[in-house]
Amino acid sequence: MFILYSHSVRLVGKHREVRFSYQVFEQYLLDEVLGGVHPISVSMKQFTDHDTFKMTYREDVTWSELCNKLNCKEPQQRIPENIKIEFGDIRSATEAKKALATAIGYIRAGLGRGSPNESLVRFMERIGCFSEQANSAIPDSLKKCHVLDAWYLAYFYKSYRSTYDPFDSVDMVTTFPPCLNEWIDGKNRKIIKIWLMELHRFLVDWVVLKAPADNENSVSYEGWEMMDCLDFYREQALLARSEHEKPELPDLPDELLYEHSVAFWLALKEYNLRI
Repeated sequence: MFILYSHSVRLVGKHREVRFSYQVFEQYLLDEVLGGVHPISVSMKQFTDHDTFKMTYREDVTWSELCNKLNCKEPQQRIPENIKIEFGDIRSATEAKKALATAIGYIRAGLGRGSPNESLVRFMERIGCFSEQANSAIPDSLKKCHVLDAWYLAYFYKSYRSTYDPFDSVDMVTTFPPCLNEWIDGKNRKIIKIWLMELHRFLVDWVVLKAPADNENSVSYEGWEMMDCLDFYREQALLARSEHEKPELPDLPDELLYEHSVAFWLALKEYNLRI
């Protein structure tokens, strides 16, 4: 685990130089492993004069809080509409997602400092997490402030290019209202692709990486109409689009609820691959 999350590789002449960052690994442990671990009290009366001591004292950390921490270190922005990014296969999307996650870890840990306007590709090369073959889809025009949005895009294409259900571990209904078939039929590929991308980001934030049920910030959206969920999500999202940037999309049927969101995304993907 240490090697996976904290190492970087760069070419020095004809040789590969491997470097490790304990600070990045520490940040990973705090955010991804200990986040959500409650304090553990251990009796020490038989060893010391003290009654108990705390082995850990982490508070619950949610995905939203991690994104906000990144945004505090390096304010994040949406990738401009005129910059197009697409990963042609699941391998490149998966490796790009991993490399971008490493870059996010460096920024969140306050490492690899540089100009806010530094190219994201140059930054990733500098910290040694950029693979030319795997991440060639990341254009030089992206900056460090686009790293989170680029991660969302890589995550989307990893799910979109996969031949398996990317949300298999999510406990949600697998069917949707019959009226949805009528809604999908006749939609063009462009509209379906926009819906797939918009809904995937929602699924990442509010389904896959949502706060656990016992977290004080956890909210249940079961029973909410899907359109109401998406409208509310867009108001809360860190990288929300401005009003003039929002794509014009047809409203969803009222019968489509939050708990149908995974089944809806999979149906859209299947339809998009057929047309």
